[in-house]
Amino acid sequence: MSRVGEAVVAVNRDAYVLRPDGTQITQTTATRGIVKSLELLDVELGMNVLEIGTGSGYSTALLEYLVGNGGTIVSIDIEPEMTERAKRLFQGRSHLSFVTKDGRQGYKQGMPYDRIVAWATAQYLPSEWVEQIKDRGMIVAPFKVSPVADTTVIARFMKNGESMQGDMVVPGGYILMNDTPHYETFGPEMDADFVLKEGDEVVTWVSTEWLRKGEETKEWVEMLRKARPKAPLIEGGDEANQFRAFLLAMLPDGLTTAYLHRTFFIGISDPSGFALIDLDGQMYLEEGSKEIANRMENLTIQWVNTGKPSYESMRPVIRTNGDKSWVRLELKNS
Repeated sequence: MSRVGEAVVAVNRDAYVLRPDGTQITQTTATRGIVKSLELLDVELGMNVLEIGTGSGYSTALLEYLVGNGGTIVSIDIEPEMTERAKRLFQGRSHLSFVTKDGRQGYKQGMPYDRIVAWATAQYLPSEWVEQIKDRGMIVAPFKVSPVADTTVIARFMKNGESMQGDMVVPGGYILMNDTPHYETFGPEMDADFVLKEGDEVVTWVSTEWLRKGEETKEWVEMLRKARPKAPLIEGGDEANQFRAFLLAMLPDGLTTAYLHRTFFIGISDPSGFALIDLDGQMYLEEGSKEIANRMENLTIQWVNTGKPSYESMRPVIRTNGDKSWVRLELKNS
């Protein structure tokens, strides 16, 4: 059993994720997601760790097990209720600190850190994290890897001198980091370019760059909502998510994500049409421009001809634009 597995066995999850009345804390990350990131983080005894997103405190308890009594943890959350609650839960543990602030700023007072881990998705790699991590230290965090909504992955970077080098990426992601603790929604629709609600329920959202140019959307969205599924281009199971990884690395023109029929889709579109697969690989929606359909078919052929690369075939890289360091994906053999 790995040390992360040992930590999961040793820590009583319910003591952190449940309120006194038995209801679950909203800011609770699924255990499998926490384990996935902690395995990538490779925490050793005695390390100094910066945690972005205290949440229920369960991940903090796992980290405490991993660093041991000789290690230290600084845990940051933008929600004061969470940090105050954590202070009560971990009262008397002087090697743990809880701070209320925007996690993108890190925490200079505790630097340098051996590891930085985040439980919320960053739009870009904050320069403060790079400054505050030790040389050969590692950052594991979810990042948005395109300008389109719902295109997040969990990436690992190691500091090498003045640069950050990415080596691994896995599927996953959490709520986007925000300037305040107040969220109107917790899903990908908070970052979408078109959102349709029925009452308080989001029934459809779409994200693609061309929608931001003021193009007429009403007829296009109606065409999307009324589209009849066609024979799937991708087999079911894991193949659709593997193809998603390929699209996130290629970033084709018109990259599009959507949600309708209670299902998530990814593909390409333009004002004249769309070609989208659902992430279970069971539905394929295609209407309008034949050029879009041909481009989507060519992308699937390219994916197959390159060996159906998935997340393990990708590496995260940093692309600087202006004063921001954006995380993108590329094929390892490219």
